[in-house]
Amino acid sequence: MSQPDNTGLPHASLIAHYATLAGYHTDATSLDVDKDVDLAHLIYAFYTSPLFKAERAILRLAGHSSSDDEAAALAAGNSQNFAAWSQESRSERDVVMADVSGRTKSWLCAERMQAGTRLWFGSVIVPEQTATGEQIPFLFRVLMRPHLFYSRQLLRSAARNLNQSRARMA
Repeated sequence: MSQPDNTGLPHASLIAHYATLAGYHTDATSLDVDKDVDLAHLIYAFYTSPLFKAERAILRLAGHSSSDDEAAALAAGNSQNFAAWSQESRSERDVVMADVSGRTKSWLCAERMQAGTRLWFGSVIVPEQTATGEQIPFLFRVLMRPHLFYSRQLLRSAARNLNQSRARMA
C-alpha cells in the first residue's frame, strides 16, 4: 500500500465537472493497493472502517444513525442512503454522495490499474451566494487543512479495512 497522495481528479470521474464550476471546491486523495478492489468493496470498507465508525458515532448524536448492514446495502446498490448522505450518482467505478444540507459531496472511486487498484476519496464543497459572488463558506475555508489531512486518514483506514470487509460481505 502506497502513501495517500493529494492528486488532481481523474478526468472521467463523476465529480470532475464540479472542478470546472465557478466557486466550487473539489479535492481528491488517492492510494494504490496491490489487490483488485471493486467499488462495492471500497464503499463497504470505507463506511465500516474504524475511523469512519468514529464519525458515524458523532453523526448518530446528530440524528443520522447508520449500521454496517446499511453500508452493505449501499455497497450492493440496494440502497441510495447512508447516514447523512444520499447517492447523487453512481457508475461502475465511482459514487457521489450528497450530504443532507446539500453543501458537501463525497466521492469514492476504485480505479483498476495493471497491478492493483487506485483507491480515491474526494470532496466537493458547494459555494454559497454572497454579495460579491459565489464563494466557499468561511468555516469550510478555515477547516480545509484539517479536512485534507482527515481525508487521507479516512482513505488509509478504508484500505486497511479491505481484507476484513471482504470477509464480512461474502
